Amino acid sequence: MFVLEKYKHLLQYFIMAGISLLILLLALSFQVRASVCDDWFVKSKISKGEQCVSSCLTARTDLSTFLCPQSCDKLCGASSEIDHLLQSYGLTRDEIVFCRSHASVCLAAYALTWEAETVCAGIYGKSSKNDESDACRHFYWSVLLSRKFGLKQAKTILNAHENTPDEPDDERQMDLKNNSVGMMFFKTNPKSTDAELLQFFKDGLKSNKFSILAPKHGKNGGLP
Repeated sequence: MFVLEKYKHLLQYFIMAGISLLILLLALSFQVRASVCDDWFVKSKISKGEQCVSSCLTARTDLSTFLCPQSCDKLCGASSEIDHLLQSYGLTRDEIVFCRSHASVCLAAYALTWEAETVCAGIYGKSSKNDESDACRHFYWSVLLSRKFGLKQAKTILNAHENTPDEPDDERQMDLKNNSVGMMFFKTNPKSTDAELLQFFKDGLKSNKFSILAPKHGKNGGLP
């Protein structure tokens, strides 16, 4: 019973992560049919204006275009449906721009967040904000991204993720610092093992390499 309770939060996280990935996949799939729907919109002779959306929604479709009415807002020049979906799942404006032009990279990158979350949840038991578990997630994700995509693209993804206007500046700076530690670790240890990565994190906590605004485990060297 104790074991089940201990990992209950992790099970809940994976369920939500799976749902989020499904939604993201559906959202990004709109890009695949974009050119088909653009052609359908033009051939249907729909005029942009007050009646554009209603005309678009009721236009005739076939097997290849039957999903196009779902993109009527975008086709009529209104707010983008994919942007709305992506924003509703917490992606920043810069992340949305990146995902629209790098769909496969985007999916792989955010799948790596769950890998980082799993490792850090294994250390701290649960995820919190501005504490050691937060530093862990950012450090691990930056290393995993650097391993998979290289430093340049990893930095682009990480900076896009942190470009959140509503986030307090000190919290953003904390995240950027911990991302930077991860990228620097990869730069100097490009062939490191997972065991070496974990050891670096533990040693880094003790030597204050990471930025932590609200430490919860200061008496134990940053570890539970």
